[in-house]
Amino acid sequence: MLIVTLIFSAFLIYSVEGQCSSTEDSYIGDLCYTIYNQQLSFQNAQSYCYGLNKNLGVIHTTLQSNFLASLVRTKTGSNEALFWIGLSRPSLNSRFQWDDGTTMSWSNFDSNFPKDNLNVAESVLNGKWRTMNGQEALFFVCSYDPRKVTPGTAGPTTTGYYTDGSTTSTDWPASTQTQSSSSGSTSDYPTDSSKS
Repeated sequence: MLIVTLIFSAFLIYSVEGQCSSTEDSYIGDLCYTIYNQQLSFQNAQSYCYGLNKNLGVIHTTLQSNFLASLVRTKTGSNEALFWIGLSRPSLNSRFQWDDGTTMSWSNFDSNFPKDNLNVAESVLNGKWRTMNGQEALFFVCSYDPRKVTPGTAGPTTTGYYTDGSTTSTDWPASTQTQSSSSGSTSDYPTDSSKS
């Protein structure tokens, strides 16, 4: 069944690839993805994507997750690689949120790994997610909605205010400027039934 899904996915990707702004990008589901064969920390990968007016890889479906794992494996030549996706949380007691500001609506966490870090990476081996130390240098994927942005142009600029009243201009998308003041909950944090 996985092979049939991948073949069908490949057809869908290549039949609508023209929707992406670059021939290097892959259209999967409703987003375009760019795979980078360089390794950066989570924050540096996120900043790199923002500089291109993209987000660190947002994944909404199992199809997107599995196909990205296959594409990254092919591009990097590694069967053991991990790559950063744009899922993170500001603290261990907070909910996971995608880099584009959307909440996590489904989970693909590998139950064999602890979930005790803030940033999420995906394995090319099985497409499963695991939390990782954000300082780890991993491959990464950027994503964008081709109907909403033109990658390669400067992203929206938001003015930030410091406690001394001064302002600064940032290159972060406005959606990442706002943090919820509530502590959140772990209701969207997958439970690890293998641990007692």
